[in-house]
Amino acid sequence: MWFFREIGDAAQTFSLCQLGDEVIKPGVRVLPDLSCRLPEKSRFEWLVNKRNSLVKSKENLRHRLIGILEALVRGKWVLLPQSSDYRDLLAFAWLSLPIGDRRRISWTTHFTPGRVLFRLANAPDPKNARSLYTKREDCLLLKEIDELAAHPHKAVQILCDRLLTVEFIHQNH
Repeated sequence: MWFFREIGDAAQTFSLCQLGDEVIKPGVRVLPDLSCRLPEKSRFEWLVNKRNSLVKSKENLRHRLIGILEALVRGKWVLLPQSSDYRDLLAFAWLSLPIGDRRRISWTTHFTPGRVLFRLANAPDPKNARSLYTKREDCLLLKEIDELAAHPHKAVQILCDRLLTVEFIHQNH
């Protein structure tokens, strides 16, 4: 897996190890804009598998996905628990974003307190991790994400409903 930072018309490429070296530099608190590039076929197969494993409860998945995407639309940050289900949910939510948004939104499934702050993150203790964010009120936990899902923008609802159809995944292969 490779990460890219766009610099004008060019892109700087980082491996995960190089990215780790960059973020441990003194004074780095926010990860620069990066995008992650997987081979298209692998990305598609991964997305289908994750969607299928998450659809154990389609309504629950829809509710959580709406909450996460609504938080992003409102300019908020998202911290989820670090269990495997929530890691899959976070990765699925990020992959559900339009590619332009994926380039701008940093995410991780392995939050490391004190290093770098991500827009979407799984953390062993989300409540404690929130204290690291400058605007704690803009960093939402699961309960607040669930509350946002109750009153989303219409566009977020439509996007989520479309994402959860088999036809959408096959059309975007």
